[in-house]
Amino acid sequence: MISNRHADSNKGDALLVKMCLEGDKEQYEILIERYKPMIYNLCYRMTGDMRDAEDLAQDTFVSAYRNLGRYDTDRKFSTWLYTIALNLCRDRLKRKKPVSRSLDAPAINHEDLYPQIPSGELTPEETSAAIEEEELVRKGIMKLPPKYRQVIILRHQLFLSYEEISLAINSPVKTVKVWLHRARNKLKRIFEEEGLR
Repeated sequence: MISNRHADSNKGDALLVKMCLEGDKEQYEILIERYKPMIYNLCYRMTGDMRDAEDLAQDTFVSAYRNLGRYDTDRKFSTWLYTIALNLCRDRLKRKKPVSRSLDAPAINHEDLYPQIPSGELTPEETSAAIEEEELVRKGIMKLPPKYRQVIILRHQLFLSYEEISLAINSPVKTVKVWLHRARNKLKRIFEEEGLR
């Protein structure tokens, strides 16, 4: 069930899309500003590369703009964007040779990628430990196959419901749950092999 806040947001997004389709192209800038951080975040978490994430986020909005006429206003606009972004990320990952990264490699420090760490509530040592743990989790997730990586990111880092993930990856909810279960088991093994858990 979609909350009133989501319904209101979707209604507003649908209106902006309608205005774009009627010729008011400036309304698309509002949609870009609204969703660029989330789309960039998703692309970064899928690829592990900031430059790729920038390119993929931009490609997502270009592709969405070209296909605005195909957007189903019954769906959340954000979920539709996630679908486009994930398809582009998977294509990029198929073409790109995987990069092996050591757990000793320096962490990429990008504030927007770690919104769940409440900076003002922790001591400097606790903040440093939380960032280090988040980076280790990110590196573990990067070792997952893309189909498992996407469901872990959407569920546990972007906090989408099973139904939203199902729409974003165009697979049944049952498949989402199976992939999440397998992804969690694979992550557990990765962490055990690295001596992290």
